[in-house]
Amino acid sequence: MVRQFKYAKSTHAPLSKNALHKFAAKHAIGLFNIASVYTYIPKNVCSTFRYSAAISNGVLREGDDPNWIHKNNETFNPTLEYLVTAAYTFTVLRCPYRRIASAFLNKVVDTEIGPKYTLPISFAGRVKRKVVKDEYYKDLSFKEFCKILKGLEHAEFEKHWRPQTYFLLYEDYDDYFCVEDLGTAVVKLAEVGFAVHDTRKHLKHDTSHYEKAGGAFSETNVGEIREMKAGGSLPSYESLFDDETKALIDGIYKDDLDLYDAHFAPDLKLFH
Repeated sequence: MVRQFKYAKSTHAPLSKNALHKFAAKHAIGLFNIASVYTYIPKNVCSTFRYSAAISNGVLREGDDPNWIHKNNETFNPTLEYLVTAAYTFTVLRCPYRRIASAFLNKVVDTEIGPKYTLPISFAGRVKRKVVKDEYYKDLSFKEFCKILKGLEHAEFEKHWRPQTYFLLYEDYDDYFCVEDLGTAVVKLAEVGFAVHDTRKHLKHDTSHYEKAGGAFSETNVGEIREMKAGGSLPSYESLFDDETKALIDGIYKDDLDLYDAHFAPDLKLFH
């Protein structure tokens, strides 16, 4: 089978200068012992899979510090020849509603967001990419965050909330897995010689260790959610959505929702 690159034809420019292709290729990881390519997407248990890739490639051993991966995102980027000839390809998708909620609760709510995760803010139709003072984030709600995203181009999104379709290097993959059914991925990947080593308990990037609060939190500001988090609880993903925020996400992430629906059962989504 000839593998087709998803964004190669988006411009006549050389692949080395094709921004969409380069972005996707940056998120391709070679699993060299099994002649495979894994496309990682931020917020889709990618730390677990990048750590597992490092072990598979003989760079780390099981039990080594998973934080090594954060300085080595491009260490296993394959050559063009390898990308073309890979024997097996896969990626891990996530319900778009859960992904954006997770990104907000992790990357926006967390106090260290300051200079590391800049949120482009639109002023009079002009987008200025700059570090926004923490005081701004404290007053930001999930609904306001979604409204800001609605006014921006996808290419201006920070990677943790950029649409998942932008990370896909190929037009099609041998296997699409999802966060909501990770067990299927673990079993299938073991069959092709790739062992999954879960890092979530160690890195604590997810929300599983917090008590989930129900209710209506779409307009609750970051400062209040931080206080909840400090006390050991967080809004449930569902509680961040009302009719307006759901409609915003439906529009912003339409392609992601269509992709998810094409490969997984509707009841795996947060809303279906």
